[in-house]
Amino acid sequence: MTAENDVLKALKENVKSLSVDLISGDSIALSGNSYPGDTECSFTIGGATLSYSLLSLVLLLQDPSGTFLNYRKLCRKYNVQDSVKTSEKDNVLQYFLGGSVAAESDKEKQSEDSAVSGRKEKRVKLQEPIFTKDKQGKVKSKDDEKSAKRDKAPITQQQIMENLNIVVDKRGQQVEKTVESGTVDDLKLLNETDAKQSQGTLNEESQKLLLQEQEERKVIQAFLSATGYEATSIPQDILDKDRVEVSEKITSFEIPVGDSASILRCGAITSSTNASKRKSTMEISQRNFVKVLELYADSLKQSQIDKRDTKRARRTSAGEDSKKPRGKPIIIVPNAMTAPITLLNSVDFFQNSQFVPRDVAVTRLVGPKPTSVLVKRTVASRLGGGVMEYEIMDNPTRKLQRSADWDRIVAVIPQGAAWQFKGWKVAGKMDPDPVDIFSNAFGYYIGFEGAPIPKELQGWSVKQGFLSRDKRGLDSIVYSSFWNALDEWMSVHKREYLPGN
Repeated sequence: MTAENDVLKALKENVKSLSVDLISGDSIALSGNSYPGDTECSFTIGGATLSYSLLSLVLLLQDPSGTFLNYRKLCRKYNVQDSVKTSEKDNVLQYFLGGSVAAESDKEKQSEDSAVSGRKEKRVKLQEPIFTKDKQGKVKSKDDEKSAKRDKAPITQQQIMENLNIVVDKRGQQVEKTVESGTVDDLKLLNETDAKQSQGTLNEESQKLLLQEQEERKVIQAFLSATGYEATSIPQDILDKDRVEVSEKITSFEIPVGDSASILRCGAITSSTNASKRKSTMEISQRNFVKVLELYADSLKQSQIDKRDTKRARRTSAGEDSKKPRGKPIIIVPNAMTAPITLLNSVDFFQNSQFVPRDVAVTRLVGPKPTSVLVKRTVASRLGGGVMEYEIMDNPTRKLQRSADWDRIVAVIPQGAAWQFKGWKVAGKMDPDPVDIFSNAFGYYIGFEGAPIPKELQGWSVKQGFLSRDKRGLDSIVYSSFWNALDEWMSVHKREYLPGN
């Protein structure tokens, strides 16, 4: 207990000179003595007993005005497990530093409260009307009391109405000035005289305006009146006859709509202007139907153009149907036991992107060897999208009999020898050269990594891909390389096989 009191006494004596420099490893230097950092220091304040390690108290007291967040960072840095609690910080500082810390904290709180109240006062002042009246009735602006650089608050509708009332009240200031220089009776007399004069002036002007308006109204009514235009002196039977003739003249120019006669009457042009002659047969023979003929010629010409376009469209669709290929595109693979890809494992590779050795594929074969197999593949959307079906075979001379069947070949997997193409018929040639074959089909050689490449293959237009002997995860690389290259080749040379064409 005595050693503990010595530590607290040394800590109080050096409280104003504490710093992190006094910490050396696990010990702290105080008053020329070295104390362990984990020394427990217990003290009582305000009826509560507090207990913290020496290192925790030194880190707090070396910067008592610092933020509590910085104190916690120092505790983590020096691995302090019993950092001072937030609720007990003030009591610890009060015990070691006395009332100075409390006074400083009170000052900080007062400054913060004053700042908050200052901001509230600013908001309240900004909401007050811009114009106010003093005791003498003079109008003062709040902007005059503020600095010129401070922004003005936005004027509300209520403030505008208050300002208008203030401006209106300014007219009474002249009355107050007059009261100071004269008596109240004189002011009343002056006001009554001005009111009479202004009322008399207004009455005279209004009477003049009313007289002018009445005169203009009489002139307008005179122009609009039917006086002098009455047909009272003309007999009624003459008026009825004239009305009938006018009605007949109007109806004679009307043309019925909806039948062939209306079209003829629209195109007819007569030179006669007499209503009686218009009804005669002579007038019908004088009518000109050139306009009708022009309309008929235009409609006939348009119908001929429509027929021509229809025939052309039929011819075009028929030509497109003739160009559309009949049958599935064909891929030729080698018919040799030494080739990596043959007909037996072609479906595994070209459809499932997986290479299966030939001996494994032979053991899975059930029944006789097929002459051809089908594989399906989804084509990219830029090439039409959808699923395409390819036919794979290794002996085309047995299945392909017509020239149109040979034209279906889109890809050839060469073995590397020219005898593979013996008996083929490409571009109308029997036993064509490899150069002719790979000018009309896409060539892609598939071999094993490390195996020698056939010499004859080097002079052909053929792309190459190599399979790993034991790394099956790399099969998809050769698979994607083949199909991507074939898609590009077909988009140029065999586009009719792609979807959407």
